[in-house]
Amino acid sequence: MSFVDALLPPTLARCARRIGTVLIALGVLVLFLFPDSARAGTEVPADRWLTGGLLVAAGLGMRLAARRSPATAVGVLLAHGVAHAIVGGHWAAVLSAVLVAYAAGSWLRDRVGAPAASPGVEGAAADAAPDAAPQHPADVARENVEAIVMALIIALTVREFLYEAFLIPTASMEPTIVGQEPSEGRKHGDRLLATKIPMLTGDPPRWSIVVFKYPLYRRVNYIKRLIGLPGETVEIRDGDIYVNDAVVAKPEEVQDQLWFPEYPVPGSPPGAAAVWKPRDVGAAWSVDDTAASADVASGTESWIAYDQTLDRRDNDLRVGALLDISRLDPDAGAVLLRVEGAGRAVELEVGASGARLSAPGLDRVPVDGVALGRGARRIDLGVADRVVRVWVDGRLAARIAHADEQNDGSDRPKVALGLRGAAARLSGLRVDRYLQYGKAGYSMVPDDGFVMLGDNTDSSKDSREWRVIELVTADGRVFHTENHVKLEDNSIVSFQERDGVYRFIDVDGIARELDAATTEKRVGVAAPYVRRRDLVGRAFVIFFPFPPFGDFRLRFLP
Repeated sequence: MSFVDALLPPTLARCARRIGTVLIALGVLVLFLFPDSARAGTEVPADRWLTGGLLVAAGLGMRLAARRSPATAVGVLLAHGVAHAIVGGHWAAVLSAVLVAYAAGSWLRDRVGAPAASPGVEGAAADAAPDAAPQHPADVARENVEAIVMALIIALTVREFLYEAFLIPTASMEPTIVGQEPSEGRKHGDRLLATKIPMLTGDPPRWSIVVFKYPLYRRVNYIKRLIGLPGETVEIRDGDIYVNDAVVAKPEEVQDQLWFPEYPVPGSPPGAAAVWKPRDVGAAWSVDDTAASADVASGTESWIAYDQTLDRRDNDLRVGALLDISRLDPDAGAVLLRVEGAGRAVELEVGASGARLSAPGLDRVPVDGVALGRGARRIDLGVADRVVRVWVDGRLAARIAHADEQNDGSDRPKVALGLRGAAARLSGLRVDRYLQYGKAGYSMVPDDGFVMLGDNTDSSKDSREWRVIELVTADGRVFHTENHVKLEDNSIVSFQERDGVYRFIDVDGIARELDAATTEKRVGVAAPYVRRRDLVGRAFVIFFPFPPFGDFRLRFLP
């Protein structure tokens, strides 16, 4: 047998048998060796048996069908892929599609290299003829060994060294990653692929989304955003991340994903008249449900403000509107946008000839690439991580850092829009909140530690909250556990002290019993770091759900 024959069988019948053996072997691996692979990492026994059972059944079906009709065997493979897509085993559905392409290659090779069919031999019989002769037992054994080796290579190489799929069960990373929340009517959480290649070459970069073993129970995987790196001093201050006493700004591709809509609320009517109010008594603002309009005399300013109370932590905000200008004073006429909070004020004035920005440490500095042109134009002003960003018609036009200090801004978050010497209609009014981390804290990261935080800062169990019970025995051994350990099957095992004995499950999943009289117990010990050995992979793509199973969520993660 040539190397080409070993790589790609010369007939569709042999290829179908090989694929059948691959599926059987993969099913066995899922059932007994790699149970976490079932249904993209749900780690639920029922899903393990469903996924592994479908793989084994499809493999047996293909091997049986290949004897009579290789085309039927490929049909079994297609049905297997559809079944996995329906029940949620989407990694297996993708594998089925890849194997169908593999079978197509074998079929093409057969058609190109096959001799002409004998007279009177047509259709399926012609396709089966090249493989009709009985195989020598040694060839059959070799064929099966090759298929099993192929399955092992797929399982070990892909899962252990390259990629692994995961299901996100909670809302801790929203809005970036949507979790499966049955209580909120979500039957399908995001499923994503994580690559392990970066872990082989070095540490993942800050702000990347990382899968890791939960430090308080290492048999379960968590997913969070990497905030602090080894050897750094990390602090949460005013909702922002400071590293070595300097605020760190997120890159654009990360920041774009971390704006939360404040107004209008998704799925609700704008209702602008109820939430946008003129600042000035007697101001000539007209506000309906969708827009605000005013005609402001030359040399004067008039503002309209978002009149809803914002959380004190929401110091980083974005405000904008679609501007339809009907009159603009040629010299001083301008549209004004303002964001305030934590004693800082940022104001952008945009005229016909350009724009100027005022912010902490900046006094009406020119902003290149921003001006009012002919026709309607959308302008948005965003402030986040001590960086001012200006968008024109949805395109990032300017990015300017300001000083980490206060000026004349309000302590409470506020946003407003205004006009100076202009008449305009402002529609598409919008206010967004930026991710602000709650629960301020300070920590020095050890040389092999990483700080992980969830994007949904109020609903994320992460480095800010990880605390353990620490048990130190008389001979110096140290064990860590939680009050209540949630196991892979979602059952709960609680820490117990009974008959003078501590009984618990430690962070490695091992049941322990220690003599309470000779063991020192410390409660609430901070354990905020993920060790390098526990990094699993860097999430890089959401591949499910998609219609009809849910909203289209396919996208790459920065």
